[in-house]
Amino acid sequence: MAVGPITGLFKRQVIIDFSTILGLGTVGGLAWWYGYHKPAFKQREEFYKKLAAEKASE
Repeated sequence: MAVGPITGLFKRQVIIDFSTILGLGTVGGLAWWYGYHKPAFKQREEFYKKLAAEKASE
């Protein structure tokens, strides 16, 4: 009973792993950017505009 060499299996699995990592990382990064960062940045900018307007009106 002879077992043949496993040639392309490891390479294929590495490619699948890296593709999955890059895909999930990109999706996670975009979710953080548009789900948290952009709204928080907008809220902070509005606060500082309001603060500057209050300071200018004094």
